[in-house]
Amino acid sequence: MQVYTVLSSRWLRLIIGMAFCVVALVMLAQASTRESVRAELIRLQEQTGLSLVSFGGGGGSGNLDVVIFDSRHVAEKELLKESVGEGAISSDGSSIAFELRRKTGRTFSTPSVKEVPEIGSRLGIVRQDGSDLREYPDLGDPYYPCWSFDKSALALSAKNLKQGKDAAQSLQILNLGNGTTEEVEAKGYVTSQCWSPDGKQVVYQADHTLRVYDIQEKKSRTLTNGQYATWSPDGNWIAFLEDDGYYAIRPSGNERKRLFKKKDALTALWWSPDSRFVAYVSRNRFPEGLWSPLIEQGRLRVRRLEDNAEDWVANFYIEGYVPSFQWVKGIEPNAQSELISRVHSPPDTTHSRKLATARRN
Repeated sequence: MQVYTVLSSRWLRLIIGMAFCVVALVMLAQASTRESVRAELIRLQEQTGLSLVSFGGGGGSGNLDVVIFDSRHVAEKELLKESVGEGAISSDGSSIAFELRRKTGRTFSTPSVKEVPEIGSRLGIVRQDGSDLREYPDLGDPYYPCWSFDKSALALSAKNLKQGKDAAQSLQILNLGNGTTEEVEAKGYVTSQCWSPDGKQVVYQADHTLRVYDIQEKKSRTLTNGQYATWSPDGNWIAFLEDDGYYAIRPSGNERKRLFKKKDALTALWWSPDSRFVAYVSRNRFPEGLWSPLIEQGRLRVRRLEDNAEDWVANFYIEGYVPSFQWVKGIEPNAQSELISRVHSPPDTTHSRKLATARRN
């Protein structure tokens, strides 16, 4: 009886061991057949138009920059010849809100120049094809605009000039239907993914604290410490950066967890429309020559959250300015072809240098 028990125990251990081996082989087979991150991005861009895009920034002309995953380039399409700051694209990709810069008609003097034209900025909104420009002169120095999912409202940091020319910068909610504004907090600002999907709440940063503002109750509550908060399109998580890692927390303030560590991360974590991918920019240093100092470069990376696989999709210089990207679905095939035709150089830093130079001027 004792011998039988010993043999049974050995057979049981053998069967369990074989089962573990089978499971491991199945998982290995699935991993080997799964698309790489970049391969999936290339396929989705070709099939659905899913793209990472950025608009304006640095005071140059109004260019829509689209990441071409296949060549790891950023292709430019000029929408406006105006001088613009950074903008944000609506979730359906149809409209862009941005800082529009205009001459005020006044001048000022410097030690070297007697008369310099004064430049003022206001909120501008334009369609993705560059048509139907609308200006909001009462919202001065608009930064970090963020569209609600239904495009009925914008959250942004701006000066409400209806309160006087000396109005201070504050976080505002603009109702695009009737043009009214509502102040949320003096020191608050948002990223391009600040709204809850139902349009009832906005997540924002004040100092190093993340807060959630309830539109109906007109009240804010503290969520956690961190910066660069972004609300996932499925509504389940709010991602943010703290120290050397990206974290996520439930909108209720529960279940805080670390998504992944990343040294030298520079931006928010931008969610894809289905909340499967996140993109961000990190610092990437390299020597341009044997005795040259290190060149500071930004590297746009994409991570697939279901398996934490990651790849980089574009490089660019970040001297004084780090662009903000957004996921947009539905870039038309003919528009993709037009953008891809603008890319001629190999996937190095040539385009990135031109992009950085244009935005600084």
